[in-house]
Amino acid sequence: MTLPPAVVGKIDCNKLGELLADVYGAVAERMCETQPGTHLRLLMRPDISGDMGGYSSQYVEFPNTWSMARAAEEEVKSKEAKLLMDYLWSCGYPQIRFGSPTATKENWERAVFGGLVLAQMGMLVERGAVKQAVSSGTPEILRPPQEAIDSLAAANANLLAGRLQRIGVTFLHPALKVGGINPAFSPMRIDPGLEIGVSKWGYPEFCEFISRHEIEIWDPADFIPDVIDTAVDLTLDLPADYDVHEVDEKVVETLDLLRLCLTLVDSNQWQAGESTVVVSPAGPRGRGRSRLIRRDTPLEWTPLEASLEVLEHLDSNLRKIGPALTGIPDLKDALWRFGRACTAQLADDKLVEGVIGLEGLIVPGPGESRYRFGLHLAALMCSRGEDVDARARTFRDWYNQRSGHVHRRGTNGKSKHLCGDVIVHLARAVNAIVNLEEQGLIPESLPVAQAIERLVLLRATENGP
Repeated sequence: MTLPPAVVGKIDCNKLGELLADVYGAVAERMCETQPGTHLRLLMRPDISGDMGGYSSQYVEFPNTWSMARAAEEEVKSKEAKLLMDYLWSCGYPQIRFGSPTATKENWERAVFGGLVLAQMGMLVERGAVKQAVSSGTPEILRPPQEAIDSLAAANANLLAGRLQRIGVTFLHPALKVGGINPAFSPMRIDPGLEIGVSKWGYPEFCEFISRHEIEIWDPADFIPDVIDTAVDLTLDLPADYDVHEVDEKVVETLDLLRLCLTLVDSNQWQAGESTVVVSPAGPRGRGRSRLIRRDTPLEWTPLEASLEVLEHLDSNLRKIGPALTGIPDLKDALWRFGRACTAQLADDKLVEGVIGLEGLIVPGPGESRYRFGLHLAALMCSRGEDVDARARTFRDWYNQRSGHVHRRGTNGKSKHLCGDVIVHLARAVNAIVNLEEQGLIPESLPVAQAIERLVLLRATENGP
């Protein structure tokens, strides 16, 4: 059975935020009064003199913050918790499905209290203890500052009111070097459900992050702070009914969007990817472990200085192309191919994925594809005064190379010289199509490739022989 009963009640964010803050404060007091057990935990600390290149690691006795949270579970009976649970029950949310047909409101209250209160406060107290331990070498349980409690309560109230779940995504980006970043610029809010923050990491930030996620991250070298100093944080607010597979698809799509938009910032090269990606459930449903997404990253890249100008350009690209993925479904397919091209290990695979991505945008339906591929891509990409015929021949050579790999085995070694240009042109083609759509030249009733072919024929007719 599902509880509470299907009552559709609007949640007042301010009222819920106040109720949550009261409960969080009471639970924090109870947790800090508890004598916790301990367990061994890996702690990373900055150590410029160490033999590991700037950080050292050791196992320390660490307070078990989760057992502390469980010790506060009877707070569900407190006055503050009672007010919170009655309010949520009257709003009919969150809905929980129980296996037993005899589940009661008390069962629902304990389930909600466990995820919305105990797990949240356990994570908040643990994060404070890890930060303290990285700084001083000794973990200490402290009551979270009231502003942190209020901020958590307000954020969770907003998510509950919107029937949303929050996903945090963190990775190090080899293609960006932050330098003197303007902190006020971050995060970039791309749409109501996506924020992207870029920040400079030194060894203290690196050590705190690895220490927090020491269960999931087995090899800190995945984050190579000696080489990369730029962290990217994505915050995704998704519908509460998204399952884990849909979440991962959305995360990967966002990573590819960021990479494509960075490629447009520095269009002389395609932008290499990311370190291992840590995906962390947050918000009211954030009670599970983080998990990792590992995608192949090239061993060589040319960093792009993340000046204010670069970040403003990136922000502009994200705001333009991100929403277009929803309005133009064909672009989402192209972005998927772009991501596969960037993360493929072999140059042949990079070229094949990139050309297929381009083909889906510019060559409609059955028929002779090689000639139309060259003609349509040249028409889309060439500026006034360029030799369109020469560019079309180059693009047809890409198509020939792709066909050779698809239809027969073996390689001729050309792909390693071509795949970078193919990937860059796929990013440019996506951008060009978004520009055409903004000009009203891509009708909603037509697939993108058909609209491109129609534009090419129309312009050829207007220009004459």
